[in-house]
Amino acid sequence: LIDIVDPTQKTLDALTELYEIQTERLAFLRDQYGVAVKRLSTRLVAVYESREPSTLDVLIDAQSFSDILDQLDYLSSIAAQDRSIVKHVTGARDHVRVLRERTGKTKARVAAVTRVVKIRTEQTRAITNQLVARKQGLASARSARTVSRWGRRRSPRSRASACRCARAR
Repeated sequence: LIDIVDPTQKTLDALTELYEIQTERLAFLRDQYGVAVKRLSTRLVAVYESREPSTLDVLIDAQSFSDILDQLDYLSSIAAQDRSIVKHVTGARDHVRVLRERTGKTKARVAAVTRVVKIRTEQTRAITNQLVARKQGLASARSARTVSRWGRRRSPRSRASACRCARAR
């Protein structure tokens, strides 16, 4: 039974360690997700509070053709940053979801292995108790048998009978 419990305990220890690692990773990713959401919120507030320049605004405000190109590049850069922030937030959210599922599965496996170890431990304890009880029963029976054998041989009547039989021969 020890051969069964030891590998199960090792599996349980490995799953517990994996669960702890995944929990730490999940906490880290939640922090990253929070930072990304904060950036996105800040950007959305900035977009809401300031009016995005239209193409017509860029053309009217421009001093030259190079100003127009610079403004368009600038707006394109802002749009790329916005897409990057959204992509980062979405990726972090998805990654947290995947890790949460993995952590849940690992937690379930740890619970299952823990139940198996508990059941096997209880079985081992029950068998051990049965063996100890049988051993004690056998020892008591052996002791009673030995006492009854020696008790008959050493009784004064037995000795007297043995002596009379010996003299008669």
